[in-house]
Amino acid sequence: MLVLAIDTSGREGSLTLATGTTSGRPEILGMVVLPAGQISRQIMPQIKALLDEQGKTLKDLTGILVVSGPGSFTGLRIGLAAAKGLAEVYSLPVTAVSSLEALAAGTSAAGPVLTVMDASRGEFFAAHCEAGKLKSEMLAAGVTILQQAQNATVIVRDKNVADALAGVSVAIPSEPLSHLAVLAGWRKLIDGEVTDVAILDAHYVRRDDALFFKSST
Repeated sequence: MLVLAIDTSGREGSLTLATGTTSGRPEILGMVVLPAGQISRQIMPQIKALLDEQGKTLKDLTGILVVSGPGSFTGLRIGLAAAKGLAEVYSLPVTAVSSLEALAAGTSAAGPVLTVMDASRGEFFAAHCEAGKLKSEMLAAGVTILQQAQNATVIVRDKNVADALAGVSVAIPSEPLSHLAVLAGWRKLIDGEVTDVAILDAHYVRRDDALFFKSST
């Protein structure tokens, strides 16, 4: 298998290329960060560059993992459009991965995990995860998040959220979110948990206020 993971949910985006068998864990072949303000211009050239480094082409891909949100309204649209286009042209299966679930995929912590992202206006997107699996999502004020964090390992997307949760021990993954999306979505893709590209859409949690920060994509 040769799988491309796409994340454009944040100010910066990222791409990860992974390979592996249906029975084993994925092996990361390469990753690239898409700079803020350049995601829409860089995404397709960087996908090609990742494949070129491995002597592969778009025709060699066997599947796509795409982070579907929550996240930047504009950014998510860019990543989903790329995923849809590649899927339709090359007849590829696509598995959508929650950005909140992806955040939990890299931890080895036992017990409940709370992943947290900024939702602006003093609110946060958060998810309860166990064994790397998404259990529930919510949109909540900081005081609620602080209460929820007392009995869980807390993983946040960036330093701004860590600062907002002062007094709570948090972890910030060092890997790009597309890398974590591989860990979260690999087995789903293999097991056929795919989305019809005709209905593939962004997952905002809060649909009436989808922009959780000003996108600079």
